[in-house]
Amino acid sequence: MTSKEFLKSKLFDLTDEYPATTIKYYFDAFDNDHFICIHPKEDLDNVIAKVAMIIDREFINFFPNESLSFISLNQNLSFDELVFEYIPTSILEIKTINISKTTNSFKSHYSEKTPYNQPLFLVRKISKETIVIEREDDEFAFAA
Repeated sequence: MTSKEFLKSKLFDLTDEYPATTIKYYFDAFDNDHFICIHPKEDLDNVIAKVAMIIDREFINFFPNESLSFISLNQNLSFDELVFEYIPTSILEIKTINISKTTNSFKSHYSEKTPYNQPLFLVRKISKETIVIEREDDEFAFAA
């Protein structure tokens, strides 16, 4: 396993723990530096406090001639190669349903009788465990 493959696997696991965090992994070939850029800053602080040292120690054991840094995401920095990028989307899945016109069904959680009637709700899937339902007051919000 190369150092890049090792870090990509660790970062892939990190995206499960921090699904709303932007993570970019850059490699600088000049001196074998690896940079993990995390945004927002609060998430960087949490990653550094909880897992960065564990990943760093494991990385040093396997790849002693290379360096690893966890830094804040800065658009002005430039590196040789973008190896891994995870940019979360605020809305992973959108489904418009009319709550006032729903009926129970044994085959599904809801069924739609009349689409785009008020009140409209926006269902946002934030992560595997979190779904947010927001009322949409604009009757034309979902019209194409």
